[in-house]
Amino acid sequence: MLLTGVDTILGYHVARALVASGFTVNVLLPGELAPRSSAAGWRVHPGRTTDPEACLEALDGASAVFHFESGHLASAGPMATRSFLEGTRNLLLAMSRSGVEDLVFGSSALVFRPGTPAEPGDESSPSEDSLPALPCLEALRAAGELVRRYCDSGGTRAVTVNPTLVMGSRDLPGGAGWYLLERVFSSPGPVASGSLNVVRAADAAMAAVRALGRGRPGRSYILGGENVTLAELAGLAEKARAGRAVPREEPRRGRLRNTLRRLVPGVRAPGPPLLRLAGADLCYSAASAREHLSLESAPLESTVAEAVDWYLSRAW
Repeated sequence: MLLTGVDTILGYHVARALVASGFTVNVLLPGELAPRSSAAGWRVHPGRTTDPEACLEALDGASAVFHFESGHLASAGPMATRSFLEGTRNLLLAMSRSGVEDLVFGSSALVFRPGTPAEPGDESSPSEDSLPALPCLEALRAAGELVRRYCDSGGTRAVTVNPTLVMGSRDLPGGAGWYLLERVFSSPGPVASGSLNVVRAADAAMAAVRALGRGRPGRSYILGGENVTLAELAGLAEKARAGRAVPREEPRRGRLRNTLRRLVPGVRAPGPPLLRLAGADLCYSAASAREHLSLESAPLESTVAEAVDWYLSRAW
């Protein structure tokens, strides 16, 4: 298996799930990060999807591809979104040249129209007219269209998985879950209105791995957990913090952000695009993934507790 995006929260957990399922996993990863991942249970191919030759070399011996670089887009600027689209195109071309047909593409639930806690959205309606025009969403839609065209032409057997807000361990500055906790802990006072769906990273990853054999080519599956208001989510985060200190100085977070900016061209702090969604209802149903991919969701409280423990251990 070839995996991209192992340096994102969901990509990392997909890699772990693949290894635990007995697969040999090769990851395509920028060379600067390779030494930190080479002993994690998978083989690292230094390189980027924006390099066509790196894609071809990494596909040598692969039987399927898990493309999960979209996890970077929550904090991506225009350059990074263009790189994501270019990388997706390169990967599809390399798959065609290498004879690799099976693809699991990681997108986002936000490409579909969201709903309220009482009437959540599903895979039936696109979100173009219901959400602000964000570069990350435009890149995901364009990449998804590329994947669909290759699938319809018979070039790939592609299944798309669309996670909601992924929380848990292994998040980093730039991730949406990390940013949310940062806002909760650093901005006391009333929380913005609105609601969203939260899924545990490890649960979404297992469903993504099952998509390879159980997903229907050409179909999309929302990977979600529980729908919750932002106020309720903030309360669960404070409960999980249990009085533990939250860093007010940011030396380590600053270093991590600077590293992220170097490794992911065009990355920037995720505040502006995410803030444009503040106050909106971003709720979804994962009924299709539960039925076809056996998606199981941990209780929301334990998911938030895992994310908070990781955040507090890494934010200093």
